[in-house]
Amino acid sequence: MSKLSAFLKNISDAAGDGSLIKITLGNKRSASSELKNIYIKPVMIKEQLQCSFVYRYPTKDITKNFPVKEALQMTEQLLKDDFFNADLYISGATV
Repeated sequence: MSKLSAFLKNISDAAGDGSLIKITLGNKRSASSELKNIYIKPVMIKEQLQCSFVYRYPTKDITKNFPVKEALQMTEQLLKDDFFNADLYISGATV
């Protein structure tokens, strides 16, 4: 299992058992990109667990909410294409 696959499994497990606090994506791959980092945290919207993505730019923040399954796919793609680092914060530990 690759490090990325293991990391995504940890996210999925933490979302499933309620221990997910937040995910931070940083260290962008492209110096020309204005996007600084992305913060992801679990939120309940209409009694459905979603992931809130906060896209941080120098002069603004943009927030978008996605279902957990879609959020995992987006996180994987963002780590492959846009960011080198990801930090996973769960109850009781940091991975």
